[in-house]
Amino acid sequence: MGYCTSLKELTLNGKIKVNSNACRGCDSLEKITLSGDVVLYSNSFAQNHSLTDIIIDTSKEIEGSAFNNCDNLVNINSVPVFDTKTKSFRPETADFIMKNFNGSDNVGFINLYIQAETDKFIDEYIDSSMNDMQKIKAVHDWVCNNVRYDYETTRQPKNHNDASVFMNDASVCEGYGRCYNILLNAVGIETYYVISENHAWNVIKLGSHYFHSDTTWDDGNEEEISYDWFLKSDAEMKAETSSHGSWKSFVPSVLHSFQGEELPVCDYGMGDINTDGSVNIADLVEMNKYILGKSSVSRDDIILADLNYDGITDVFDMVCMRKIVAGVK
Repeated sequence: MGYCTSLKELTLNGKIKVNSNACRGCDSLEKITLSGDVVLYSNSFAQNHSLTDIIIDTSKEIEGSAFNNCDNLVNINSVPVFDTKTKSFRPETADFIMKNFNGSDNVGFINLYIQAETDKFIDEYIDSSMNDMQKIKAVHDWVCNNVRYDYETTRQPKNHNDASVFMNDASVCEGYGRCYNILLNAVGIETYYVISENHAWNVIKLGSHYFHSDTTWDDGNEEEISYDWFLKSDAEMKAETSSHGSWKSFVPSVLHSFQGEELPVCDYGMGDINTDGSVNIADLVEMNKYILGKSSVSRDDIILADLNYDGITDVFDMVCMRKIVAGVK
């Protein structure tokens, strides 16, 4: 039945199991009615781009990921489930969606929710006066503050989709990285979602330089946010071999299609003002000259001196630089 091109409506009633991919890619399918004891599996109706409506008893549980990549699915029981005025799910279906679609990807009404949450973040935390460093830090801090690492149900689908951080109070690295990627792109930052064999994080552009940023490892689930994995070079990441030893760019869903095809190189770490590959006394001297107005450090490279990540290079960054050179944490 998969990839049927003529079926517009489908009704399933009784004790029926719809296996994964059984009804995938039916280009003309617009409406599905489910009644009785129909059992769905992940991707049962995946990639049905014409599907706009499902008729179902919302008192029952279903496998929401059965509708992955149904990007025009916006109605349940012929009623739009996301209210574009209130920017939230309608009360009559909100619980049903949060319970059953918390783990689905690229479903129409979930994408509307993600967009609304993204807009809400921008309205509350971003303004036109902010430079890129301030935006990047604001997104980093919001992600770390609004979710904790889920040690209990690590493998559950709710932790591995675009809405994970927006819909839950806990997630894993895939949820952190996807959310960070979406929000950074929304505030105008070039960003990439990257994966290793057992981890996920991001590569982001600041000025003319690229850096790694791992919100999962910076979220220590304590009161203070860490910046131990914020704006790191390739060399700094590779030095930690258990999870960051190698990586590649990955586009996990269509919401990340903004990513470029080639992953940039992250040449320099923060503090490496003279871009010689290390942070040492020479960088401290260069920073001192810059603050005194006696240095010709380029606008692009002076970004590397913003060691307290406030978007300004000043004497407070000099204090941070002295600690780095002296080996003081």
